[in-house]
Amino acid sequence: MGSVARAKPNGYTLLLSLSGISGLPEADRLLGRKPAFQLDQFAPIARITADPNLLVVRADAPWRSVAELVAASKADPQALNYGSSGVYGAMHLPMEMFKAASGAQITHVPFSGGSPALVSLMSGQIQTAAAGVANATTFLKSGKMRALAHWGSAPLASLPDLPSLKSLGYDAEFTQWSALFAPAGVPGEVTTRLREAMKKIVAQPALQQTFASLGSPIDYMDAPEFARYWQADAQRVQAAVRRIGKVD
Repeated sequence: MGSVARAKPNGYTLLLSLSGISGLPEADRLLGRKPAFQLDQFAPIARITADPNLLVVRADAPWRSVAELVAASKADPQALNYGSSGVYGAMHLPMEMFKAASGAQITHVPFSGGSPALVSLMSGQIQTAAAGVANATTFLKSGKMRALAHWGSAPLASLPDLPSLKSLGYDAEFTQWSALFAPAGVPGEVTTRLREAMKKIVAQPALQQTFASLGSPIDYMDAPEFARYWQADAQRVQAAVRRIGKVD
């Protein structure tokens, strides 16, 4: 990311990034490090996918709703743990957003990645997690995992009956997205060519089918709309990083 931020804005050096880009500079500042980049060093080209996390528990867990999980956490603040892929990561941030919105008392247990966290959930070492749709799909289809809600703002195509946290009254929104960026200052005509190329790429039926089969359907957003979306999303993520604070 830092390399692309410093690259010549000629359209030949690009960055395909996940949503974690938004919180990294803020995390660096909290940890007393000079950020490797600033968000204004990038020009958004297009968003490709956007998958809300799922609030999941084991299928045999006693909680069948978000309200029941929140109530259980408040009844015994030391009883429940949630796993993540690491501090300030894509499973840590949404859970802290949820905790802030709901008052839930659930202890964070970081793992070395998303898959180890979900394996620990299945073994009973932790009780819940904010899982990506693609990572949770296999467990959900096998009946080993139950989803209670999602962090999105619209119904999910793959789980249309699953409520969003917002619809349940919890002001928490988080999406794991992927997007294409160029260094800031790239000429307008170059940006236009990149946008047009990405539109053609994501319109290919074979590519759309592949992404959909992985549980991460194309959710394209062109540069102007994506720039507005990213600004609002980055503000939510940065606020969550600050709430978490410095983690040694």
